[in-house]
Amino acid sequence: MSVKNINEENLLDVFRICSFNRLEDHTQLKGIQMKRSWLRYMMKKYGPCTKIAYVDTTPVAQILFYPEEAVPYIPLRRDGVIIMHCAYNPFVKFQRRGIATALVGSLVNDSRMGLEILDGRLCEYIVT
Repeated sequence: MSVKNINEENLLDVFRICSFNRLEDHTQLKGIQMKRSWLRYMMKKYGPCTKIAYVDTTPVAQILFYPEEAVPYIPLRRDGVIIMHCAYNPFVKFQRRGIATALVGSLVNDSRMGLEILDGRLCEYIVT
């Protein structure tokens, strides 16, 4: 198992997890397009905001996080605060293998060293 930050090359893997590989499902296409656009915006403005877990080459789980400063409806945004919006591991055969623990552990370790999404600053808090 490996954990990778989101980038342009693995962007579709987010939707392979969330949409169970139904990337052409007409009921999901609009949401996929909107989230793809939002993820690209976040990557360009802040840096990688998702970590993806792979078993061999199969994307199986992810966490989505972003700086509190990116949330316009929070009136008093704090520096150095990350919001972990979701942790998602939908595939039963990949549950109870420590994958979510590895994803969160990767975020915590990166937070201690300085996150790209915080311009290299240390993360003071992770809000879930």
